[in-house]
Amino acid sequence: MLNDLMNRLRLAAVRSRAYRRTTDELESYTPRELAGDLGLGSGDIPRLAAEAADLAADRYLAAHPRLAPKSAWAPRRKGYPLAAG
Repeated sequence: MLNDLMNRLRLAAVRSRAYRRTTDELESYTPRELAGDLGLGSGDIPRLAAEAADLAADRYLAAHPRLAPKSAWAPRRKGYPLAAG
């Protein structure tokens, strides 16, 4: 049970780092750069950061399958496959 809790905390840390890294990166652009170069608005940043966090969690679980929580990992957003073991 303690191992499962630790694994969940590790996974949450992976998600949090990816979300923060993506948010910081996208917020460093000016609105003109976001819209012109990337075709994004500032309202897209949280969604893209959540997607990056889901993908980071999937990659983490694929690289460390024995650390997967005992209950199924469910990504926050629909449409993102679970990591293949």
